[in-house]
Amino acid sequence: MLASAGWEDLPPGPWDVAVVGGGIGGLVAAACLARNGRQVVLLDAGRSVGGYLASFRRRGAVFDACVDAVGSVFEADGSPGLLGLALEAAGVLGDVEWVELHPIRVQRFPGRDVVIPRGLVRLRESLESGFPESRFALRRALDEMAAIHARTRRALGLRSPVAPALGFRDEPFGEFLGRLPLTAEAAAALGSYATFLGLNPAAASTRALADLWMSYAEGGGWRIAGGFGALAEALARRFERAGGRIATACPVRGAARRGNRWTLRLPEGEAEASHVVWAAAPPDATRPGPLSSSFALLYALVEEIDGLAPSAGWFPSAELESFFLPADPWGSAGGLSLALPGEGKAPPGKGVPLVLHWPVAWDAVAALPKEAVHEALLGILGDLAPGVSVLWSEAATPATLERYTGNPRGAAYGWEQSPGAIQGPREVAGHGPGLIPAGQWAGTGGGVIPAALSGWRAARRLL
Repeated sequence: MLASAGWEDLPPGPWDVAVVGGGIGGLVAAACLARNGRQVVLLDAGRSVGGYLASFRRRGAVFDACVDAVGSVFEADGSPGLLGLALEAAGVLGDVEWVELHPIRVQRFPGRDVVIPRGLVRLRESLESGFPESRFALRRALDEMAAIHARTRRALGLRSPVAPALGFRDEPFGEFLGRLPLTAEAAAALGSYATFLGLNPAAASTRALADLWMSYAEGGGWRIAGGFGALAEALARRFERAGGRIATACPVRGAARRGNRWTLRLPEGEAEASHVVWAAAPPDATRPGPLSSSFALLYALVEEIDGLAPSAGWFPSAELESFFLPADPWGSAGGLSLALPGEGKAPPGKGVPLVLHWPVAWDAVAALPKEAVHEALLGILGDLAPGVSVLWSEAATPATLERYTGNPRGAAYGWEQSPGAIQGPREVAGHGPGLIPAGQWAGTGGGVIPAALSGWRAARRLL
């Protein structure tokens, strides 16, 4: 990561814009603003920027801290997708090497594997082949989700292959599925991507799940050579080349409006800015709503595995209600990322980097020692990849993620992504009106794409 200054090495302002939080939402907002001539300072509480968009090295291998893949980078014709537009505005779309996944993912259910290919027609064919008894209901569900996602595309200036759903009111995904004659297994397959929403699929926002599904189906699945940390570094470089300044290890304790400027309270002194983009967790993030789930993670270096997809989901039970069971987190659902040769993550000798992602509620694992979490995740890996030979491994718990990101309880996606929680941006808790929210906590949904788009939108509002 680029060397960044401490606050004592930077002038206190006044700045045109202060961006609080250096995850992808804050980085995109900062880069867009600086490239358009604004004097911008980015303040992050961590030792480096990136947030969950981080990579690290162990035993000569590169591991992505949390992110498996992203969707909607490029359209089928090579033009930028939803995420691609935000990164293009920040100037970094071509600064990293993108690696496409083929297939995007394989979801493993008891007795059957479901391949997730690129393209809505191919996706429909794959799901109908896997669940022939529900083929007509699956077709209707996918068509309706595509129409819901078309509203998001149109709002950001992208064409859509289908007409947008007019008059759609968000609802829990369980209610959406309840109107369709689906078997339990087919319903679980449609809810499987809720592992990337941090909420049980029955309660998750239908809009959020439709956007997530279609961002992959229409925009492919992508990784970055060298790890997703390379994207954070590219954003930081673009920002600094445009005159922006970064201060790390610099938590913002509060903000107050004084006249026509904002004053930010820092550990040692104050900073002044005309505008503030708040892309970090609010100081009291438990007030506005429930938090999303977190992750228990296993980072492992393994012998080469035949027949395992680079991105795979694992669903021990084909029941929607079994996902995110707080009483038994290890009987829930999760997935793994296996590094591809083109990503350049493997060490010079033997071994392939693998990350097992297991969504968990904080309360379910808070009292468990890390050794117990490590052992449980190794057991899950053995079930998902029988006979796998683990050369090295270590685990991360929600407490680990909280320590590195500052997200309360290690929340992976900000607020829980229920219909009421993503109605739109909320004011930043405890700070009053006038701060523009961005990132995981902006009220637009969590994950890389919503966070990046929220940063782009915040910059557009100021520009």
